[in-house]
Amino acid sequence: MDKLLEILSAMTPVSAGLQEYLKLIMVPHEFSRGEFLERAGNIHERVYFIVKGVIRCYTRRNRPDGDKWQEINKWFKTEGDMITSVESFALKIPSEEYIQALKPSVVMSTTFEELEKLYEGFPEFYRHSHTIAAKEKQFFAHIADMLRLPAKERYQLFLHRYPELLKDIPQMYLATFMGLEKTTVSRIRNPKRM
Repeated sequence: MDKLLEILSAMTPVSAGLQEYLKLIMVPHEFSRGEFLERAGNIHERVYFIVKGVIRCYTRRNRPDGDKWQEINKWFKTEGDMITSVESFALKIPSEEYIQALKPSVVMSTTFEELEKLYEGFPEFYRHSHTIAAKEKQFFAHIADMLRLPAKERYQLFLHRYPELLKDIPQMYLATFMGLEKTTVSRIRNPKRM
């Protein structure tokens, strides 16, 4: 809980009342590498704040060659990020997304209902939400920019903006995130093998 309060305090001050309320509603969870926080087909009823670790979100799509399905990675998040399947969480509909720990992770979570009460009782939390939303908007703008670039430039831009994530993300996950084939990412990472 202390780490979550530290993350929130870095955004904007957290009053004593808000701190106490967060301690009441936030539930700690630890996830092992490969463990799922949420699965597709379920309504995702919790929002998570990452205290430690790396989490990915992916969907499954039918392969173009008709052979089973493939995972398409949508995002990777780390310490200080808020995660959920937004559409499922907000609209209470089954999600198409899987949310999975890529390394041992610690998160704090709460429900939609508790989050609503939090906003009602502590309007100051809107400032934190605004900061989180701005960070999310920036992240997705970076993705949109990246996907417009040629393959090598996509990889270089990701490396420049998120170097800390490269050691934790398997190459096959990075490839689908960037809209590339695994072999393309391999050639970019190791040009001597060409």
